[in-house]
Amino acid sequence: MKLQGFVMGALILLVAVLIGANAAAAPAPPASRWQVVPGGQVDNAAVLWSAGRLWFVSPGRGGAYTVRSGRVKKGRLGDWKTARPALPSGDWVYQSGPGKDLLFTTSGASAGSPLLAFRLMPNGTLGPPGSLGGAPVPDSSGGSQVIQLADRAVRLVSIPGRRKEPVPHLGACCDVGAAPVDFASFIPPKSAARAVLGVDRRGRVWLAWAPGKRNPKQQGPKQQAQIVELYPATLKPRGRPAKVPGVGGFVSIRSLVCSDTCRVLAEGTAGRGTRAVLWGVGERPMPIAPSVKKKKCADACGSIVDARQVNGHLLVAYWADPANAALTVGVARADARGRRLKGVRSIQQPRRLGSATLSSMPFGAFGADGFAAAAVYSGGTRTVVRVAILRAR
Repeated sequence: MKLQGFVMGALILLVAVLIGANAAAAPAPPASRWQVVPGGQVDNAAVLWSAGRLWFVSPGRGGAYTVRSGRVKKGRLGDWKTARPALPSGDWVYQSGPGKDLLFTTSGASAGSPLLAFRLMPNGTLGPPGSLGGAPVPDSSGGSQVIQLADRAVRLVSIPGRRKEPVPHLGACCDVGAAPVDFASFIPPKSAARAVLGVDRRGRVWLAWAPGKRNPKQQGPKQQAQIVELYPATLKPRGRPAKVPGVGGFVSIRSLVCSDTCRVLAEGTAGRGTRAVLWGVGERPMPIAPSVKKKKCADACGSIVDARQVNGHLLVAYWADPANAALTVGVARADARGRRLKGVRSIQQPRRLGSATLSSMPFGAFGADGFAAAAVYSGGTRTVVRVAILRAR
């Protein structure tokens, strides 16, 4: 019996050693690197990671939009395709979660006109357009200009001012009676507010917004991001709007992260740098600071790019300015409430590429495997767009 126990223990030890050796010998994930996107210039807001591909939507001839995509495989891009035909001219918007449709409305469409949905296909083509309706509530999602409830799609719209008012009102369309809803009673039209809608896994609808322009009379904590729950049927406020605590100055909303509730990731100016917090109604604000603060910064110390809830974790894309020749773009991971934030992957983004200069701040798109960072360089012989896949697993 003792000999058998000794042999069993030796076998267990041998297996443990072999497992440790195999783990040590296992190849590390491939390092992130920049890759050139064929086709040149893209719109900063028109990057999507869906259906296993990274998509770029850019203005083309005659007002139409060109849609190019590359397959994402093990952190690399290939199999580049251009979807045919091009998207028609008009105002487009998309849902922020992976695997969603590209939404499109024709130019000049009324608030009650139906949304057209073009499904993004794994082979790089676009599915036939169809009207966007209701859908089951997702387990987690990001904020967007358009959300899907169980019975209908709801989107933010611009409502003409009444009595010769020169400034349009922010609103949403539509309630269960197919009527647009005006938010002017709690969002001043002159604030040029930038808003986003969200729906949590319980089907509750949330609206978050922040002033779109700096007001000299509203400095410090007076200029704040706000959030309010809306009744799904009427799109009217359910209670009073709540101000996001912990940020001041000129505030912007970097993301609306929805799971058990919708939490605002807001960022405000703080001296030469910035301060960001993640906050949900009834919770304590959680500071989000993925990059190390520097005493001296070339332009700004850094900023949040976007955030997403993936498999119960909060992923935060950010950029930092180390006051040298290159910026740093990275992804950090925390729990759903933003606690225990740790860096996962980062890459340097050079300010110059040959004779071309970096012509935009860091931007990109989240997907199921991490964050796709994009960089546009112009001023040389041609515009160059580069992408790096920052895997977060």
